[in-house]
Amino acid sequence: MMLRMCLEIGRSVSRLTPFLILVAVPFPFALLSAHETAYGEAESPALPSVESLRSALAELTPKYPVPSHPQVFAIEGDYAAADLLGFDISQFGRPQSGTIPEVQVGHPFRFTAYWRAFGAMPPESRIHMRIEGSGPTLNVDEDAGAGNWDVGAVCKRSYEFKLRWLGYSGEGRVFISLRWKDEQDGEIMEREAILYAGPILVRPVAMRSTISPAKLRSFFGEDAVPLNAALRLGKGASVRIAVPKHKAVASASLGIVSAVAYQTETPNEAPICRIDFLDKTGASVATQFLVYGVSTFRADIDLYSPGAALASDVEIFSSTDSTRTDEDGATLQHHLYAGRVLLPKDVQVEQLKISYLPEKGIVDIGEIVLMRGKGGSR
Repeated sequence: MMLRMCLEIGRSVSRLTPFLILVAVPFPFALLSAHETAYGEAESPALPSVESLRSALAELTPKYPVPSHPQVFAIEGDYAAADLLGFDISQFGRPQSGTIPEVQVGHPFRFTAYWRAFGAMPPESRIHMRIEGSGPTLNVDEDAGAGNWDVGAVCKRSYEFKLRWLGYSGEGRVFISLRWKDEQDGEIMEREAILYAGPILVRPVAMRSTISPAKLRSFFGEDAVPLNAALRLGKGASVRIAVPKHKAVASASLGIVSAVAYQTETPNEAPICRIDFLDKTGASVATQFLVYGVSTFRADIDLYSPGAALASDVEIFSSTDSTRTDEDGATLQHHLYAGRVLLPKDVQVEQLKISYLPEKGIVDIGEIVLMRGKGGSR
């Protein structure tokens, strides 16, 4: 019976050796120790059950394990006094279950790290997360809580992060590091040890548009129906936007206020986004594209002087002054463009699915409007 139990335990934990420090160390001593009864007889305590051992191991097993670095604990940068064994991510109260971790911008998420400490960490150590993708880099950090780590043990710590700024969405790469300060020759030095680098998916979310309906109607016509949706899409990103019932119309075209950004070069008439018009069952009733040089144009790779002639037929919707000037001292500007996507016939739109197509850059969508067809509203 004892041999069968040991074999079952061995099979359960053979892949989890790094996480057994807290569980396995007391176990041999439990087998060897004994306590005296009232009659002076030695009595061995009860062995822990397989279920209790599995439960303890699950508590110390991350969803996303990190390869150990036994000699140099940092992938890049300074040496840290702790190794990151793995991590979990949960959002909206649900733990991650996919092979690649995901987060959604605009909402908090819980990041749980599994540390193994090799020495005392400075009291003001911070855990830093950097997400790089086809748009602006996203950065978040929190106090690492390293003051009471047990040296040599697996230490589980949870942190609350929030990607507050809608920089981009889509496929990215996450870097997790420890940051701290120390003194060298009387000078305070900033230290960082990057302990993990791997893929991550940043899910898009539609935010409230800041563009006034009156300005939209002045561009797209009095029949324009704004959806009050603003978003940024990057490599591999797609989003579904439900059309509110009171705004559902038989549409002849779609208006999009947008600009392409963070691109090195985009050829004219290159498709930027695929737009699927969906019915109430989710089936596509029409497909069109947001096209570079036709219904959108670039924003902040080329900044334009006021009054400069643009090599595009897309109408400028708005211009915002930047902090830069040209050779003549004129303030350069960012532009958003008013594009129109025509449909071959009137379609009843219940949802929109917008998918970003290029490998680089992002599209910055400031608002989406439906234009009524001859059928009007339903």
